[in-house]
Amino acid sequence: MAVTLTDTRVRALKAQEGRRLEVFDPREPGLLLRVSPAGRKTWYFRDRSPKGGQPRMKLGTYPATGIKDAQELARAARSLLEKGIDPAEQQRKQRDEI
Repeated sequence: MAVTLTDTRVRALKAQEGRRLEVFDPREPGLLLRVSPAGRKTWYFRDRSPKGGQPRMKLGTYPATGIKDAQELARAARSLLEKGIDPAEQQRKQRDEI
């Protein structure tokens, strides 16, 4: 499902019992908001990696990470993809170094 995301819409999104809801932002390719049945809202970036897969990269949770912040993070991830770097793989490497 793709809808223009606003704070009002994001706050109102609810998943059906037992099913996750995934909402894509048409203004920012690859940005999606996953809503759990419990109501947790998590931002992800998902697009084709240079290796051909579609890994998901967690960007943050709503409302701590707002729409504009999530869009900026998605743009940064897309920029890496355009340079041939898999942002999800880079995120995993950084996390493993800690």
